[in-house]
This record gives sequence, structure tokens and C-alpha cells, in this order.
Amino acid sequence: MNTLSIPRANAIAPSYHLAADSDYTTKIATTLLDAGLIGDECVRGTSPRSFAEVCRRAIAARWTEVTAGLRTFNWHLHVLPGTEVYSDESFAFVCVLRPETYDQWPVLEIGPRIMQLESTRPGLGQTVLALLYDAFDSLPNVFTPRTALWTAEYVHWHGERDEAYAIEELLGWMTPEEAQGATIDVFRRADFFCGLPEWAALPERVLTVRDIEEAARSDEFAASVVAACDAISDLAMHDGPLPSMAHDAPCELIGVSAFVRWHEDDAVLRLWDDYANLSVQGEHLEACAAVGFDIRGTGIADWIGALPQLGELARRVEVLLDLVGERRT
Repeated sequence: MNTLSIPRANAIAPSYHLAADSDYTTKIATTLLDAGLIGDECVRGTSPRSFAEVCRRAIAARWTEVTAGLRTFNWHLHVLPGTEVYSDESFAFVCVLRPETYDQWPVLEIGPRIMQLESTRPGLGQTVLALLYDAFDSLPNVFTPRTALWTAEYVHWHGERDEAYAIEELLGWMTPEEAQGATIDVFRRADFFCGLPEWAALPERVLTVRDIEEAARSDEFAASVVAACDAISDLAMHDGPLPSMAHDAPCELIGVSAFVRWHEDDAVLRLWDDYANLSVQGEHLEACAAVGFDIRGTGIADWIGALPQLGELARRVEVLLDLVGERRT
């Protein structure tokens, strides 16, 4: 009987032994592997000792591509199990956050330059602002006059458009004698719009393409702004899908990519403080975004695969912000 010939082991490329991991990280690693997001670079060099380390390397490679060249949007990425975000073990939450403290978050003032566009052609500043806000919707939370107005409705006005119902409710807790001549201290809609037009919070695209092109031909600054807007629109229309930045965590999020305010005396920062002070009293997460995924599906891999689009959008938005905003911090 011939003996079975066995090849020498030193001719075989070594495999990587990964330490036992939680079911949570094992499923994420499997999903990333199936999606082609775990490559040789994830196991090159020092051998990874766990599935968690393999996942970290795979995600870090994508995230480095996202954040390359960014100046305003200084983001970090954390992946948390659902059990740490008031959910269950079948979910993972991808959280985007800023590493600095609140007083180091960037503040940009846009009112003067938006009004400069408005003086070039009525409606141009508003139209540019509407596009900018739409772009912000695809980024981790940017706190603007629009989100500040929504915050006033949530924190101060019980979901209403102004303070009328809040005042009525406060008076309802008083006796007729107390209500007579009572001074009600409540944040008012008129306070919010002191020094800024109503469209600064609720802009619309009021100009046609032809109107915008005519404005760009007549003014060099307008031409630069329109070119930056076109770059954002081209990305949205012709490139791949952007990863969702939905607020999926079952708690309040306390985190901001940047503050965009109209002028230095507006209520934007005050309303953020009001929201943050209320939120810390309950369940909350310090993040600009928290996107949830069922780890049994492919959603998290699809999301990570789309991250380069997020980075490109952020870079194009920064170009527009350089033109229409003035950095205050």
C-alpha cells in the first residue's frame, strides 16, 4: 500500500487565528467579509487578535478616506452594540461624534455673505441657503437657524409654531387672580427672528436656473458660490447613494458637526444650550448621528461601503461654507 503524501507545512501560507469574540462582533465581521470590505490590509502586519480588531481595521480604512482633507467637519466613528444605546443585542449603532469639547465645536456666521448674494439678485441668497440646508441633511447634525427654530418649537412651544399655546398653558396653571397682570417669561418667535429674515430659517429655492446663471454672470462672488452649489448638486444627482445619517437611537443625541448661525447675537447657540440642558436629564448619547442596523443583515456593510460619498459631499460643502461663512471659532 502506498502511503499518502502530505505536503510540508512550510509551503502553506499561514492562516490567522482570531480569538473568540462576542456574537455581536462575529456577525459584523462576517457581514463585512461577505461585502468585500475586509481585505489583505486588515490582516497585514501585526496579526489581529479578535474579530473586533478586524472590524476596526476594515472600518478605519474607509473612515480615513472619508475624513481626508476635511477642516470643519472633524468626525470620529464609533460602533456600539445596541445594548449600550438603549436597544437590544441584535442591533449595532454606528455613531459619528466630534472628539473635542462643546466650546471647541466650530461656529460659522453666514448672514452677511448670504445677504450679499441677496443684494446681487433678490432670491439668490435664499436659494443658495436652501441648497446648503439640503446638503446638511445628508451630514451628521449641523445646527443651523432652521434646526434652532425646530428646537424652539420642541423645547419652548410644546410643538407649536410660536409661544401662544405655551403662554396659554402657563396661565392655565394660575388662578384668575394670579393670571391677572402676570408676566410670562417665555422665549418668543419674535425674539428668534430679531435681526434675520424668516427665510433664513425656512429657505426655499425661489430662482430658476436661468435667473441663477444671469446672477453668476454679473458678479464674481456670486459666480464662485454658484459653482460650489453646482458641485454639490452634481454629486447628489450623478454619483452613488449617500449613507443615511438618520437619528435611529431611542434617545436624544447631544452632538453637533458645526454651528451655523446668522449673526453673533442670534438665538442659535442659546437654543442649543436649552436643548442640551434638557436632554442630559434623560437618556442621551453624545454623538452627531447614530444610525442603527440589524447585525443579522447587510445594512451595516452597505452603509460603510457608501462612506466615501459622505466624505466627498462634506468636502464640497466645506468649499461652499468657505465662501458664504465666516469662522468664529
